[in-house]
Amino acid sequence: LAVISGIALGRQSGFLVGSMSMFVSNFMFGQGPWTPWQMLGMGLVGFLAGLLAEKGFLGKQKLPVLIFGGLATTFIYGLIVDGWSVLSATAEPSWQLAVTIYGLGFPLNLLHGAGTVIFLFFLERPMREKLERIKVKYGMKMFSQAEASRLKKECDYAGSRNKDVYTGHGKAPGKRRNVGKRGFSINRGRSLYEFIKSVQGY
Repeated sequence: LAVISGIALGRQSGFLVGSMSMFVSNFMFGQGPWTPWQMLGMGLVGFLAGLLAEKGFLGKQKLPVLIFGGLATTFIYGLIVDGWSVLSATAEPSWQLAVTIYGLGFPLNLLHGAGTVIFLFFLERPMREKLERIKVKYGMKMFSQAEASRLKKECDYAGSRNKDVYTGHGKAPGKRRNVGKRGFSINRGRSLYEFIKSVQGY
């Protein structure tokens, strides 16, 4: 969830979703002094996902997302959470203790990373599409000036052909009509979002 939210909604949202997911889940799994460390670790995973997405390294291709999710969960989250174990195990932590704890924790971190990869493989695309729809619906998606101008022209043209693009009125529900030069079909209730998706080539 942190990785998908970071990619779709940005690094701030990725950090918030990652940290709060650990906080909320620990009401079921158990709160403790380790909770802030888990929140920090998963928050950083979501933040980095958003940062890499903004730089263009994570986007529509699935493989980079799977690689990042597996590595980030295994090493970044695992490093921070196991760091709590090192600091809390004794009043005088040592390098030998750190190597032992990190070594014992690595198989579990590896399983966590593998589970993240499996989760992202099946659910990354549908969940990200839902979040993209929310961004468009509530005006959270940012467009460049050129994109905004092009979308305005397309929507103005479609709006002159069918009121459903703007208001959801004008035709009985369930019927379809081709709109615009692209021959794009729209449905009442979700027409504007689907229209923008077709224009952007999602």
